[in-house]
Amino acid sequence: MFHSVKRTLIIMKLILQDVLQINSLVPSYSSTFTKIAFPVPEPPGISDLPLFIYFDIDNRFTLAQQQWIRDAINGVLFQWFQHLTEKWNEGSNNGISQLANCTNLYAIRNLRPTWYLGLPINDGLAATNIAMDQFTRLIRDNGFGLAPRQKFFQIFHSLQILPPSLL
Repeated sequence: MFHSVKRTLIIMKLILQDVLQINSLVPSYSSTFTKIAFPVPEPPGISDLPLFIYFDIDNRFTLAQQQWIRDAINGVLFQWFQHLTEKWNEGSNNGISQLANCTNLYAIRNLRPTWYLGLPINDGLAATNIAMDQFTRLIRDNGFGLAPRQKFFQIFHSLQILPPSLL
């Protein structure tokens, strides 16, 4: 019984961390937001993807800051697409992406994220594939409206999230 309660509490905590991680940093002042959309590339071997993912961005960001955020999101989507394209290896699903190769070489400790409840992860390759599968699920949840849109508040500049040149 203890294990089932513990597992439930861990899952609840992780869901709340994912959903509320950024939204919990709500500033004490009112903000207005613009909804931004990003087209989701369709890697081989992956189906049932939304056409877009969505975020809310605080209107007080400068244009340069907004562009930096857009570029960062597009960069993450590109890395995800590239990993899956190389992994699917023209439909065979037996390839190893450059990202997974790099991770496998350098990731040697602490390969078990707190949200992961499966068998121990033995190498960087497996850790990368698990992380990318989770990211695929997040893309689906966001794009199909199964999770709230994340908000980018202007307070991020004080947290050093943006590069100093954009502050």
